[in-house]
Amino acid sequence: MSMKISIPVIFTLFLLLVSLTGCSTPTSVDEVYTQAAETIAVGLTLQAGQTAVAQLTEIAATSMAPTPVIPNPTLPETPAQPTSTPLPPSATPLPPTETQVPPTATPVPPTPTPLPPSATPIPCYWAQFVKDINVADGQAFSPGDEFTKTWRIMNAGSCAWNRSFAVVFISGSQMDSPSEFSLNDIVRPGEITEISVDLRAPSRSGEHNGYWKLRSDTGVIFGIGSGANEAFFVRINVRELGEMVYNFADNFCNAEWRSASGVLPCPGVESSFDPGYIGRSLSPRIESGAIENELSLVVHPNTGDGGQVWGSFPAYRVRAGEHFRAVTGCMYDSYSCSVMFQLNYRADGGPLMNLETWTEIYDGSIAKIDLDLSPLAGKSVELILTVLNNGSSTDDWAFWLLPRIVR
Repeated sequence: MSMKISIPVIFTLFLLLVSLTGCSTPTSVDEVYTQAAETIAVGLTLQAGQTAVAQLTEIAATSMAPTPVIPNPTLPETPAQPTSTPLPPSATPLPPTETQVPPTATPVPPTPTPLPPSATPIPCYWAQFVKDINVADGQAFSPGDEFTKTWRIMNAGSCAWNRSFAVVFISGSQMDSPSEFSLNDIVRPGEITEISVDLRAPSRSGEHNGYWKLRSDTGVIFGIGSGANEAFFVRINVRELGEMVYNFADNFCNAEWRSASGVLPCPGVESSFDPGYIGRSLSPRIESGAIENELSLVVHPNTGDGGQVWGSFPAYRVRAGEHFRAVTGCMYDSYSCSVMFQLNYRADGGPLMNLETWTEIYDGSIAKIDLDLSPLAGKSVELILTVLNNGSSTDDWAFWLLPRIVR
């Protein structure tokens, strides 16, 4: 758009400018017009520059602010207050714990599985098996081998064990052990002890198991397991070294049995044992309290001092490396039993000779016999199993457990 300005107006403005700036007054009309023209040119130049600056500023503002804020014509032109448009602090922000699990909403209890104490009270007497210290289950032994079995047991109950507690044999093969023995330690709840018992491998080949529990000082029998009623045990395998050549118990009536009273019937009559007695048992109960499952000879010398009973078996030819084996002792409840065992022989029809002699009394222990017959190799030998009383024959009930010859 063009602007038209009259000469008088220009002149008047010029004079006003001169007076304000303190410039010298022109001396002629031509000078006035000349200076006025220059001033107008300068003013137009300034106006054009300001217009260009305004346009550039508008262009820059347009490129930098693609969505300018248009003032609301109905509102006063005052700066927007910081609180005019934002929502109140509590209007829309999420609460700090809205998406979090409240501390008590689904906490994991410190003991998620145990029942309340009143639901499963801990028994007063309760044992827990920890491990076998020696003699692993199924370990192999030769007949008559002596060994010690040790269990590690924990007191899992709520009552302490003392030295009046006992380890008691329950069932199975007792393996020549005592029927019971005392604990060596005081064992408080949660503590561990080791229980050991000396055993002897049975004479019969195969697997043998012995089962044990504990007895409190008040007579309560208890064990391991969830119900405190299971036994801890020893399990072994007995392997015969060499084949059995002869079983005396299988052939006991092939022998001639005698006592000081004369020849004895075979088998004998137990109700009339004064002259002496010979019998056979498939499951004898011996002085240790164990009930054996091996064939045994049961004998009783004739009544009176110097009583004896013996059996002479048919002669056979001995070979090198052969052994006589047996287990001997007193029968159960024979408290006054005191006898002498002998293995005698005649070689090639010669005089009676003694191969071995040993004594047994009722003390809960039994004897393992293993005699090498090699010195008699090549001879025809008649073996004689003999039992003599030591003084009175009262209660002198004795046994030969699985007497045999092995090679």
